[in-house]
Amino acid sequence: MIRLFLIVAVLILFLSPPLYADSPDDVLETELFRITHPLWISDSLRISPDRKRIAYAVTDGTYMFVVENGKEHKKYDFVDENSLSYSADSTKLVYIASIKDKFFIVENQKEHKYYGKIIDGTPLISKKGAVVVYAAVNGDDRVIVASSKEVARHKGIGRYTLQISETADKIAYVATSGSKMGVFINHKLIAEHDSIGNRNLLLTSDGKNIAYVAIDNGKSYVVHNKKSGKPYDAIGDGTLQFSLDGNHIMYLAMEKGMFRAVTDFSEGNLYPEIFANTLTFSPDGNRFAYKAQKDGKKTLVLDQKECAFFDDIINNTIAFSPDSRRFAFAATDKKNEFAVCDGKPLRKFDKVGKINVLFSPDSKKFIYTARENDGWKLIIDGSPCGKKYHGIIYASIRFSPDLKNISYCVRIRNKFFAVCNGKTESPAYDSIISPPEFIESDKISFIAVRNNTAYRVMQKIIR
Repeated sequence: MIRLFLIVAVLILFLSPPLYADSPDDVLETELFRITHPLWISDSLRISPDRKRIAYAVTDGTYMFVVENGKEHKKYDFVDENSLSYSADSTKLVYIASIKDKFFIVENQKEHKYYGKIIDGTPLISKKGAVVVYAAVNGDDRVIVASSKEVARHKGIGRYTLQISETADKIAYVATSGSKMGVFINHKLIAEHDSIGNRNLLLTSDGKNIAYVAIDNGKSYVVHNKKSGKPYDAIGDGTLQFSLDGNHIMYLAMEKGMFRAVTDFSEGNLYPEIFANTLTFSPDGNRFAYKAQKDGKKTLVLDQKECAFFDDIINNTIAFSPDSRRFAFAATDKKNEFAVCDGKPLRKFDKVGKINVLFSPDSKKFIYTARENDGWKLIIDGSPCGKKYHGIIYASIRFSPDLKNISYCVRIRNKFFAVCNGKTESPAYDSIISPPEFIESDKISFIAVRNNTAYRVMQKIIR
């Protein structure tokens, strides 16, 4: 789901700081379209990867429809605003719609076959080739559809279990197999179990690795490429994950009322609580971290070793550097919040921004946002940078290709601005719907709205 958001930022690697020019000559606004529908659904907004197509869902009180680049699509009884998706190559816009009690996929305004329901967790679009794959209810059967063709039929298909490789040459899912639940790859049964949980089957993008949570005889265990792990009382729904390179797995297991993190079938220590949404792999997949509770305190467990204990560790702040050598997170004491970088607590602030804890692409600079008194600032290696703002919103720092400039977005009262290097702001907008991207080392581009008109903005950084 894409929301209107702002960007955070950090890193100054220059001798004399470049600034945005105040002159309008350095800002080029190109009108894209006018937003003429007062009941448009902001959470449905989607921007194609090439940033040339913008779509969102609208309700007029009777019907729902999609608007793309200012042009209305066909009206339907219902449009699933959460389903709007662009393909990776930007050639396709896909979403779920319905007329009366029939549901179907709309692909570039062309309707697929009507079904009783589109099964949760679909459709999916392959990263290469833009193949659309989904599961649907067809009478008493459940079908897998790929490229508009029904390629498999079962009595039941698991919600949120459909997975495809980047070219869709491999399709994996969970479906009924007699009285059992089966794992299928390319519609061939590869394993049967008493049960397999929803959201608990994964396939790597290259299609070479598969992992899932199986339940047999009342015990849960992970199967990774046909190798079975130790059975546990339970395995947390949605906690099974691959590292970015697809070579490692991690998940959260429950044993005798306690929790442990398991990595590549190697067990960590038992804790009264491990926070499932904090399990984090390093970019190279060789390191991992998570938040655990012990004796009423919280600790970051790094590579199965406990760091210091704190009153709390803020969720969505655990970060590894791009080279995987450094790590950081945000923690709290009774009154303040502060970042911890490479095990060292930094300066205390009133608040530290969630999701805004990160490293520069070269791993040399540590960046986060923090609030002190009445304003938010960008913090670089523990030191405040630039002026205070009413808000620096999650979570999209952008670095120039040469790493000498940083852009991000801020809020001043009810207006939004793109900012570079903590210095001069862009013109004011009602919202910024696409974060600034560097198209050159000294030029950014972003999409913003002012007075119900969407603009593509290009702004040059001058020294």
